Amino acid sequence: MTDTAIRFANYWLEQALAEEGDSTLPAPPLEGDASCDIAIVGGGYTGLWTAIELKRRRPGLDVRLIEKHICGWGASSRNAGYLLNMWAKYPTMRRLFGVERALAVGHAADLALEEVIAFCAENGIDAEIARRGWLWGATLPQTFDEWRPIVDALAPYQVSPLREISAEEIADRWGLTGLHGGAIDEKAGHLQPGKLVRGLRRVAIERGVTVHENTPMTGLHRGSPPSLSTPGGTLRARRVVLGMYAWAAQLPELRRSLAVTGYANAVTAPMPERLEKSGFADGPAFNDTRNMINSLRPTAGRRVLFGKPGRALAWAGNTGEAFEHDTGWLLDAERRRRELGHIMPDLEAAYAWSGPIDRTKDGLPFFGRLPGARDILYATGFSGDGVGPCRMAGKAMAAMALDEDGDWADFGLVRPPMQDLPPEPVRWIGVRMVRSALARTDAAIHGGRKPGPVTRGLTGLMSAGIASRGDE
Repeated sequence: MTDTAIRFANYWLEQALAEEGDSTLPAPPLEGDASCDIAIVGGGYTGLWTAIELKRRRPGLDVRLIEKHICGWGASSRNAGYLLNMWAKYPTMRRLFGVERALAVGHAADLALEEVIAFCAENGIDAEIARRGWLWGATLPQTFDEWRPIVDALAPYQVSPLREISAEEIADRWGLTGLHGGAIDEKAGHLQPGKLVRGLRRVAIERGVTVHENTPMTGLHRGSPPSLSTPGGTLRARRVVLGMYAWAAQLPELRRSLAVTGYANAVTAPMPERLEKSGFADGPAFNDTRNMINSLRPTAGRRVLFGKPGRALAWAGNTGEAFEHDTGWLLDAERRRRELGHIMPDLEAAYAWSGPIDRTKDGLPFFGRLPGARDILYATGFSGDGVGPCRMAGKAMAAMALDEDGDWADFGLVRPPMQDLPPEPVRWIGVRMVRSALARTDAAIHGGRKPGPVTRGLTGLMSAGIASRGDE
């Protein structure tokens, strides 16, 4: 393990690397100029799923993947490990894509979830998958029906991902108190994201993908064919796939489609007796109904993970040290007591980490060909919900890279960059104002007050929470 890996590791990634030990397959940096059929930038879920799918379709293809640090260093190991579908986004998808295409995306996300589980079982990846559902818990009586527009919109199509659940059942089953009921998606679950991404790395290398770690892209050349500059040499390819998540916002073609914000997670020390007694040892992945949502879930090691959006915000897509240390808001004891204490009291972090998230205005990812450079493909904008949807992205990227994208041509998430965020400095100021308004709205309504008109207006400018109502 390199010094870079140690410096940037998080709880999940440290666990996964420790388990690998000396069995880690080599992935040396690129040295000298090279050529290949398909070059992939980014060693996270999107890049690795794309590589694996390319080799499945055409085993003889020369596929090379470059990663700035080590595979899994970024968002693919820093997330909370929620394995979800996309039905909570259905109202937004219906507004943007229409009913038929929105339903197609929802069903494809369902399939992706099943494929992640099956792939891990077939390839010996112990990602600690626990299919115990996803619980959307109401923190106020007036938010109890927040999921109803989704349920009602899907009912005519015999799609029923969410079941309403009472506060009493939630407390009895998992010891989560102080809620006013909720809705549960029992097909969903949670996993160890670091072990998943490192498992994908192993499988990709075993199937013949050449992986170059500690190889940052220093230049993207949009010619025909395209090429990548790295410190060790130039990599030329017939097609380039960008699976860079938040770092994609540094590209001028994508910059105004992404807002790069922070998210922080923490885990407690092991508390097996408490979790067994409450029932939360077998608990679901949990989110509340706040705009600035709280995340809560058990781990296989009988810890509790809790997470919260941070305060870091990138200027012109540039991430920096602020994102590596964006845990203060999450760990503030008074905020944690106020927001989570009534649900699960006395949570104390033993380990905390943070990182950047590639958020879109509508909360949905987007895949496609870079404008003006059709041989360069992108998949980004996962908005913190990429564990399952990245499987879809990998399939779409592979199909497009091979010009086999007939089935994906009309897929809702295959779309050009929206360019719906203003340029700097307006974007940075505007996103900061919206995020502050979302936090003020949470504080006001949970304090029994009505947010002011300016705050209400700002909260409607960008997707927040689990889902927006889409037709407003």
